[in-house]
Amino acid sequence: MKLPALLVSLLLATPAFAQSFDSRLTTQCLEAAEPKGGQQAALCIGTSASACFETPGGGTTVGMADCLAAEVKLWDDLLNAAWKEAVTVARAMDQNNKDSSPAAPESVKSLREAQRAWISFRDATCRFEAERYYGGSVATLTSSSCFMELTALQAIRLRSIHSM
Repeated sequence: MKLPALLVSLLLATPAFAQSFDSRLTTQCLEAAEPKGGQQAALCIGTSASACFETPGGGTTVGMADCLAAEVKLWDDLLNAAWKEAVTVARAMDQNNKDSSPAAPESVKSLREAQRAWISFRDATCRFEAERYYGGSVATLTSSSCFMELTALQAIRLRSIHSM
């Protein structure tokens, strides 16, 4: 579930940039959206990056790449936290199911398989999206935007598991 090296290097290449990106915009949006469900939470995707684009230097290709990389990292962190919660829920489901029937399916195993398949899907999808712009500066922005969107949607989906 770690970010590709390219995205991490984009983020780390500009340490002064951190002041331009405000993760609180996205997290506050999520807190407000949580009671309304995943569709409302999906509207929070890109909130911090969009605000970052409006800061000095944020509208350049490099600035936009930095803004997107920062939000990808934010969503990846949220995804990893949601993953841990989802595994905890799946373990509890397994225990409850095992108590009812020794032949019950293993939810943790299914969740892990689904997450691995999702990672492969995300990586291949975003690679394809970037390849559409091969050789151009927009390829990096397209890849980062794809990673941000798909990672965010998965984080939102996993976050919803704890409320089941």
